[in-house]
Amino acid sequence: MYFFKTFLRPPLKCMESQASEPRLTDCDEELVGHVGSGKLVHKEPATTLSMKQPLFGVVRGSSSNSSSSEPEIEVEPGAEMGIDECIEIVGEAQSWADARFEHIRLLQNAARNQGRVELQKDLSNGKFVAVKRMPITWTGLNHEDFVRQHSSETELPWVDIGLAKYLHTKGFRFICEPYGTFRSESETFFVSEFADKGDLFEWCQSGPTPGPEREQMLRPVARQIVSAVRHLHNLSIAHLDLSLENILLATSSTDGSPQVKLIDFGMATIKQDFLVGPRGKPSYQAPEMHEQASYDPCLADAFSVGVVLFGMVAQDYPWLSTKPNGCKCFEFTRQKGLEAYLIKRKARNSNGARLSQVFSESLMELLEALLKVNPAERSRIDANLKPWLGEDVW
Repeated sequence: MYFFKTFLRPPLKCMESQASEPRLTDCDEELVGHVGSGKLVHKEPATTLSMKQPLFGVVRGSSSNSSSSEPEIEVEPGAEMGIDECIEIVGEAQSWADARFEHIRLLQNAARNQGRVELQKDLSNGKFVAVKRMPITWTGLNHEDFVRQHSSETELPWVDIGLAKYLHTKGFRFICEPYGTFRSESETFFVSEFADKGDLFEWCQSGPTPGPEREQMLRPVARQIVSAVRHLHNLSIAHLDLSLENILLATSSTDGSPQVKLIDFGMATIKQDFLVGPRGKPSYQAPEMHEQASYDPCLADAFSVGVVLFGMVAQDYPWLSTKPNGCKCFEFTRQKGLEAYLIKRKARNSNGARLSQVFSESLMELLEALLKVNPAERSRIDANLKPWLGEDVW
């Protein structure tokens, strides 16, 4: 569908300077093409794991506080069976009918899944829909068939759409509604709601430059993102590939405002307290993913949300990678802290002002809480994040 994204871009490289402090203007040039463009110009591909992770197995530690008090969505007994059932259901495909769907245009190629995503019109009801079409040689006939053919894959298409189906049945409004799975002799088709405003990456290209006016414009969308991730965590689901590219926006039917839709659950975990190994895109990966020890997937999501919020407000990535020695910008932050980094880093199109001068104090406090290098000091996605987001976030 439109919400399954694979991005092709030249690999980003960190600057070659060996100075004790990062030449942040050089890093800026790598990120935005030329200094002062004020745009995020590179979409990031997700990291693929070489190891195989358990899908629904519960990996328990001696203690875990991943569930917050007073959850908004109660987890029903046996909810994990409901997820399994949804994955099984989406594998029960209907026959594809060319006469029912009218091709409008290509939305994008889905190279990783050997397919493409198209905007089509469902002539049975007049709705525009997103259709992701992939060869059966890739998808197999269902989840079990896919795993049997591609045992080393960790981004799982049937889990992706199965989780979307499950979340829709739970009344989770931050999802592109899945309409059905179809199959022809040679292809599998996933049909879903079309998010007409595109992804957050593109949406963030417009609007005011970094400062109070931009923060005010972005705050309603940021509230939805934080609320959506909190709901996921209350359902014991960690996304693990949150990014500007994996958050879509649709026009609200009530007031025309942007409605957040989370996508691409192919790397998500269910009821797992600890993981080992990196997932997601280099800029968004929590630094503990690169260590040998296990990590809390919900705290990793919190770090990714911090990077998303930074990118929304700054119109720029904070760093290219969190891998040790992978980016001087992040190494500077690791050694001296985010506050020192914001003082050092120049804002885009702001006449040389530093980010610390254009970001509000409450925003910097929020980013500090989410982007702690040490996960033990990092905030979870909970009510403690209210000051910048506002009291009505939940």
